[in-house]
Amino acid sequence: MPKEHKIHEGHRKRLRERFVKEGLANFDPHVVLELLLFYSIPQKDTNELAHKILEHFGSLSEVFEAPVSELMKIDGVGFNSAVLLSMTSQLCNVYRRDKKKGEKISGLENIARFASDCFIGMTTEHFLLICMDNEQSVICHRFISEGSVDSSQVDIRKMAEILLGANATAAVIAHNHPRGSATPSQADLKTTRAITDKLHMLGIELLDHVIVSSDDYLSLAAHPRKYGCYLQHG
Repeated sequence: MPKEHKIHEGHRKRLRERFVKEGLANFDPHVVLELLLFYSIPQKDTNELAHKILEHFGSLSEVFEAPVSELMKIDGVGFNSAVLLSMTSQLCNVYRRDKKKGEKISGLENIARFASDCFIGMTTEHFLLICMDNEQSVICHRFISEGSVDSSQVDIRKMAEILLGANATAAVIAHNHPRGSATPSQADLKTTRAITDKLHMLGIELLDHVIVSSDDYLSLAAHPRKYGCYLQHG
């Protein structure tokens, strides 16, 4: 075995053992990335590449949210590494959603936070429907579309089928602005009003519309003076 390879293996072993002993809390960002890259680049030093990737994207979160195509533009990042890095934030999202299974989520503030968590790792716009009961508790939730959100593209019939099938009496909707702020656009507000009116015809109340950005979220229901009229029928 070449001497250089032995050095790499010793370094990798020490980093793995450190992780087992203390977790990732005290790891520098480039070391976290270096450790992760061990599993897609088995026989090369990944330290230099980890620095290069971080310098390009600016932070770990930006790395993990980057599309595979963007990651592969970095010299040294192959398809396997790009998939591994891009998958990381979405694995966190799957983990957090799975952990909440069976947990009763109620109250608009908690539901807005739950909705925000559902978008972790998503780099394109998605539209989420949350079905609720009389006690303002979550019955189920589903992503029902992908792409920009406006009143002409939201499938109200599909929403109605899901809500009626779940015996829901109320709903919360959410969508994300992956590269923008959580401030609602005029199209967002127009869509909110259109859905409010159409769900009212089914006897279902729209309680909130949550807009999620990469680092924040905004609940229309939490700002009744400014946005409350869009959640009221008529």
